[in-house]
Amino acid sequence: MDKSQLQSIIQKYHINGLVEQVLWNIADKEINIHFMTSARDVIGHLTQKNIDLPDSEIAIYSTSQLLKLLNILNKDIILDLEQTNAVYTKLKIQDQEYNLYFTLANPMIIENVGKVNEPPEYDVILPLSSEQMFSFIKARNALSKDTTNVKITTIKDFSSTDLVEFEMGNLSSYSNKISFSFPAKINQPVEAVFNSDIIKDIFQVNKDIDKCVIYLKNEGLMKIEFSTEETQIKYFTIKNS
Repeated sequence: MDKSQLQSIIQKYHINGLVEQVLWNIADKEINIHFMTSARDVIGHLTQKNIDLPDSEIAIYSTSQLLKLLNILNKDIILDLEQTNAVYTKLKIQDQEYNLYFTLANPMIIENVGKVNEPPEYDVILPLSSEQMFSFIKARNALSKDTTNVKITTIKDFSSTDLVEFEMGNLSSYSNKISFSFPAKINQPVEAVFNSDIIKDIFQVNKDIDKCVIYLKNEGLMKIEFSTEETQIKYFTIKNS
């Protein structure tokens, strides 16, 4: 398979280092990965078709280490598994130069991922293009590292068009701020403060997907969903307390 395809799958759940330990469940050339950050502030699920691995359950204890190993390989790689009794113990990754053996964990030591009770409907549905996601990333990067708040509010413009406004910066009136807005479908008003770094990281690891949809509930739940013909991935995060 193409190394970049595997790296992309891993980076999407790894979220720039927020998630390390996961189970890969593979059946009929499709991989399903449920994941959760160590701080339990993001829960998600990834499905990817056309994965060249046998039906299996693979326990990854250190995703960071796996990515480091993949970095030294050439573009085309071959994946294989070693098994002891009923447990897969090694992931073998091979290219024309290297044979790598990544040690797999016992699935029993991987923490169970929490469940999200989704509402029957969301208050806001906000489609975003790749350009709009990049606008969010640029705005976040323009502010200081300790400025992690993004206030999300539903508003109307001068022509009564429904918009979602993002305001980044500390909540103090004396701090630097950036605000921008995008059209959205609004069923009920929303005002909540989220972690802008989490949203930025999710956008960054999905930069190969042209669009996404953000769903918001005023009680403080956000779902960010990406999809292509072969990939479906969703992230859930909650407002800052």
